[in-house]
Amino acid sequence: MLYDSTSSECTSLIMRLRENDSLAWNQFVELYAPLVFHWCNECKLQSCDAADVMQDVFAKAARSIHKFQSHQSGSLRGWLWTITQNQIKDFWRKQNRAANAAGGTEANFRMAQVADNINDEPTTEFETSRLLHRALEQIEADFQPQTWTAFWRSAIEGQNTAWIAEDMKLSVNSDRQAKSRVLRRQREQLGEI
Repeated sequence: MLYDSTSSECTSLIMRLRENDSLAWNQFVELYAPLVFHWCNECKLQSCDAADVMQDVFAKAARSIHKFQSHQSGSLRGWLWTITQNQIKDFWRKQNRAANAAGGTEANFRMAQVADNINDEPTTEFETSRLLHRALEQIEADFQPQTWTAFWRSAIEGQNTAWIAEDMKLSVNSDRQAKSRVLRRQREQLGEI
């Protein structure tokens, strides 16, 4: 389905998730799994524990996607960070209980510190860039090649709009509209609209 028409034929990722669209769930996991895994690693989870927590995060997201409201929680990414943060805290609480049972006060202290210090989303500029590029890969097929090329040259390569328009035999306004359409669709794919 192409997105170039003036009326949006593509529904947002959130709407498709709520409809239990399997392709949307695959895209959601493909988009956000690397970021959730990064968050888990930044919160000092080992890889095998991070993978388990990540599964819990997506299971919780699946159970509660119908509750997501962007005007209350901000972006889908922010909502997912909150879920991840809670799942990580649950993981550390379980670890803490096991450490208490074993009598390890130093381990208990370390785990409590990690759980208390995960309030700020630990997303680097690099991880954000990777997320944005994954979203672009997912939506590229929604656009005519000319629209995509105009967008790419303008937004990604940073070429001059007037030069692109002249080279591609477009109006400057058409080039700007191409960029706007793709960026709007990217925000929809990321759950930001």
